[in-house]
Parts: sequence; C-alpha cells; structure tokens
Amino acid sequence: MLKNNTFALFLVTLLLLYFPIYMLCTPLLVVSQESKSKDTPLWLIDHFVSVSHDHKNRPPNRPPRHPPTIPPLPTPKRAYVKFNDPPDVIKGVIAFWETPSNKTIVVGQFSEGFSEGDEKDYTFKVYNETSEIVDLKPADDTLDKIFKIRSNGSTDPFLFMFDAPLVTGNNSVIGNYLVIGRPGYLFGKNLIHSLLSCN
Repeated sequence: MLKNNTFALFLVTLLLLYFPIYMLCTPLLVVSQESKSKDTPLWLIDHFVSVSHDHKNRPPNRPPRHPPTIPPLPTPKRAYVKFNDPPDVIKGVIAFWETPSNKTIVVGQFSEGFSEGDEKDYTFKVYNETSEIVDLKPADDTLDKIFKIRSNGSTDPFLFMFDAPLVTGNNSVIGNYLVIGRPGYLFGKNLIHSLLSCN
C-alpha cells in the first residue's frame, strides 16, 4: 500500500513539474511549424526561443530609419525694396527680377515724394555698409525717358533692363541698401529683401 502511494505521489509531482512546461512550449512549437509551412518568419519567437536553426529565412537586419532629407531652399531670383516709413520722404516699391540670360528687370512705382521736371537729377544707387555696389542710373543719361514724375509727386510705373545679374551675381543687391536722392538730398534709404520663387 505504501509503494502504491509513493508511486502515485511521484506521478503527481511529475505532472505538476512538467505539465506547465509542456503547455508553454507546445504552442510555440506548433506556431513555429505553421509559420514555416507558410514561409512567414517569426520575429519574436525566433528572437527569444531557439525553435529553428535555419537563419537563411530570417529577415535581414534593417537599418535605422532616418528623418527625410530636407532639400535646400531655392536660390532667390527676385528681390524688392519698399519705401513707406519715415524718415523716407518718398513712398513706393522697386522690384528686381533676374532673367535666365543673366540680366535684371527693374520695375517700380512711387506714390509721392518727387519733384516734377527733375527726373535727371535723381540717383538710384545700391550701397553696402561701407561703399557703393552698383548705380542703377542708365549710363547714357536717359533716366528722364524711363522715370516720369507727375505733378502730385508720384511717378508713372517704370521698367528697364539692367545688363547684369543683380540678385545672384557677385554684386547681389540682397541685404544691401537702395539709396534714392539728389545732389545734397536724401529721399529714401531702405534694405533690399529677397523674394523666393520656384524658378
């Protein structure tokens, strides 16, 4: 009777020890076999449990994902300057538009601040902090044909072509000052800003 009890106790102990292990391992092995039959790799099971020695079916190590590269901003081909705040005597705007042929279209208009009949006396020069960069006045002294002043001190819209790249060239006007004046007088000085475009 004692031997039967000892044998029964042994069987119970064996079941209590090995049955949980059997219950845990069997589903992993079954899932692993099913996944192999479907040719689908197991990431977690293959990583934590050695259920297969076939490393060829494992997915390759993937490199870390990096943030997308941000393309550089396009080079500005346009620029502008506004005169609308004191101490500027004049009010208006001038824009610079660089063409593919390395020339610059200069266009603008003013609403007040000029004297009719004195077109040839005005100067339009670009300066950096220390010196003059470029003189926008036509070399043939034909400013009065481009720049027309009305009786109320405003101007007609004007447009002319400057035979050099003023926005991206060596003498870029961006970040420098356009100074408008007459001999002995300063009518306006303001910073030239870039105007980004897609071309």
